Amino acid sequence: FLNDYTLLSELRAFQAEPGPEGGPPYLVRVALTLTLARESDGVLLASRDFSASAASGAVDPLAIVTAFNAATSQVLLEAVGWTIAAARGGAV
Repeated sequence: FLNDYTLLSELRAFQAEPGPEGGPPYLVRVALTLTLARESDGVLLASRDFSASAASGAVDPLAIVTAFNAATSQVLLEAVGWTIAAARGGAV
């Protein structure tokens, strides 16, 4: 990369909520907004929302943490690919 960039992030959701009746005990939701700006002039190059949900198979803390891990991993995997593409000028 020839330019320096600033990646701004906003964590919009990181929560576990009771699941629907007859469904999983808890649903975990992780949502993140990323904005990429060029450092030299502050021009905003791209911005995107990322979100993922995961079901917790039980009420115990370990199951809920495992669901958080799954949702967070999905969001971060998408965010890394998008950030690289955005820095190269090809983000959607």
